[in-house]
Amino acid sequence: MQGQIDFKESLRRRVALLTGTPTTVYDVIRERLVFQDGARLLCSRLKRLGFKLALVSGGFVPLAKYVQKELGLDYAFANTVSAQKYCTKFRWKLLKMAVF
Repeated sequence: MQGQIDFKESLRRRVALLTGTPTTVYDVIRERLVFQDGARLLCSRLKRLGFKLALVSGGFVPLAKYVQKELGLDYAFANTVSAQKYCTKFRWKLLKMAVF
């Protein structure tokens, strides 16, 4: 984005780039996702002290929910997309934009 276009337009363009990409891309990303050293420990300690923790992402819900589960966060907010298969290609559609 680099401030050249607004967030909504940037998001629409990113969703358009997903055309033809199967939903299994989320599995590939989950396998490669590396958490910073100490992230799990920090989150668990903060939770034990009574803090509420949230992830606010400009990405998409499936990965935000994965991070929420892995780190024990209370909330995860991200953009909702849908992938529909047409013949052999997937077509993605933005269903709901996260409001921050």
